Amino acid sequence: GTFPNNHINLIVIHFEKFLEKLNEITFTSNDLLLLLKSEESDTEMSIAIIDNIDEAKILAEPETCKILCDNYSKATIKVDISFDLLKALIKNGNNEKSKIVVFNKHISDLTRDEVILILGGTLTRPYSQFMKSLRKTNIPKTYYNLELINYLKNNNFISTYSEKKSSYRVNSKR
Repeated sequence: GTFPNNHINLIVIHFEKFLEKLNEITFTSNDLLLLLKSEESDTEMSIAIIDNIDEAKILAEPETCKILCDNYSKATIKVDISFDLLKALIKNGNNEKSKIVVFNKHISDLTRDEVILILGGTLTRPYSQFMKSLRKTNIPKTYYNLELINYLKNNNFISTYSEKKSSYRVNSKR
């Protein structure tokens, strides 16, 4: 029989060597997706990929961004990424939690306009409502939402928020 994706198994086994030789290897965005979908793929591998692989290969495949967002959200470390990659990870993330956790990791490095772009354009409701004036928006009561709205309040993106039984009520600015 043939082993069409055998190179992925070899990469998994020799991941450190793979990273060293990255610039000498032809590695497609499809290969990258196969690597991330492999059983051995984990948070550590995702961080190494975000940190070392050409962003164009990551951006080419929304499914890759989805897996990376979810794995990166579980990592305790932060890696330097471009604003475009951050937007793609957040846009394609699998769930609200991974999107907001990744956003929170980088929010303090962003310009005011970049924060507004992600809130108003990349994230969907209820977060996009924060940028509309005089809105009252409820979001689930979670540690990552509290971290986000504290940042937004302290940096004048929202006017106030209050704690309800199972949610936070966020009041937009005028």
